[in-house]
Amino acid sequence: MSSNRKYQLLLVISMIVLVIIELNSPKPVNWKQTYSRYDKVPYGSFLLYQELKTLFPDHDIISSEDPIIDAEDILYGDDVLNMIFVHNELNFDEVETDVLLEFAESGGYIFAAANQFRGAFQDSLNLALNIFPSLEDSIGSRFNNPQLEDQQNYYYRRPGNHFHFARFDKEAATVIGTTSEGKPNLLKYEIGEGAIIVSSKPLAFTNFNLLEGDNGRYMFTALSYLPVGKTYWDEYYKPFKRHSTSPLRVILNDENLRSAWRYTLLALLLFLIFQGRRKQQIIPVIKPLQNTTVEFVKTVGRLYFHHSNHHNLATKQINHFMDYLRTRYFLKTDRPQAELIDELVERSTIDRSKIEALFSAIRQVQQTNDITESSLIKLNDLLGDFYRESEN
Repeated sequence: MSSNRKYQLLLVISMIVLVIIELNSPKPVNWKQTYSRYDKVPYGSFLLYQELKTLFPDHDIISSEDPIIDAEDILYGDDVLNMIFVHNELNFDEVETDVLLEFAESGGYIFAAANQFRGAFQDSLNLALNIFPSLEDSIGSRFNNPQLEDQQNYYYRRPGNHFHFARFDKEAATVIGTTSEGKPNLLKYEIGEGAIIVSSKPLAFTNFNLLEGDNGRYMFTALSYLPVGKTYWDEYYKPFKRHSTSPLRVILNDENLRSAWRYTLLALLLFLIFQGRRKQQIIPVIKPLQNTTVEFVKTVGRLYFHHSNHHNLATKQINHFMDYLRTRYFLKTDRPQAELIDELVERSTIDRSKIEALFSAIRQVQQTNDITESSLIKLNDLLGDFYRESEN
């Protein structure tokens, strides 16, 4: 099996193992406070939105994912009677606040539940909230209307911070709900022909707390202050907005598809790491050509020697020696031997006697057409000694 096949097989096996682990691993509880009608997580508002059809039968429930200023046609053109906001924090600017106040003055009802109210909306209602930590189930909520049969306290599990209204317009607002310690947490402002109801307990309207004991009755009672009619539900101002223009929103909004997308990206990354390198055939090692000049010279020399052509061989050695003097010591070799010897002695470190002996042997070769084998060997030895000393 090739290395590429091994990498591919390992990648496929790893992907299968990761998918199996993901499918069989327990899903952690998502405790994000989304307050969204789409979310079935503990602190989503899926159940509340479904129950609005029971609270306001035979009337439409309009879910909007647009800001208030873009929904004026819906509010005034479709005879909307109620607006519901359930959030972690509400921060309306002056324009949005003017739209809400105008809606209430014309006979509309607004229900707004949040842990914090900020901006122009807070200033218009003169609201200030106080936060304090508490233990689980230590502080409850109840209604302040003696005409209601329901006078019990409703407790909400999981410890955390509690909020109540520390400041509000006591002349314009009516306290319709308090904590078990008597701190106001549900107010009603009569504005024009309508009203604005504000709550500091948005967690009371989430899935987790609606299913806990009789806490569902608190939600029904609080929303019963709204008249029966067409109702506007806000999704735009949620802390975790679901509306997205991304082409991948379908994948990213589904947990399983989102996991598959992450594994796909991981697989592509591993592919780039192991397979993204440039591929080519192995380049063969080519041995450099050997320098056989010395072997060639030796072969030619042996050829001359075996044919007893000693004079010709000696002449070639002398010619090579003269060329060596010209290139090594930059001497002119066409001068008399005495002058050549004197200048060579000055430019080299070789003893004069050895140089004279070498030139004597050269003269013997040049003065005859036939030399003996011993004379050739003597010339060769003298040249060898000269070359060695010259290089050192």
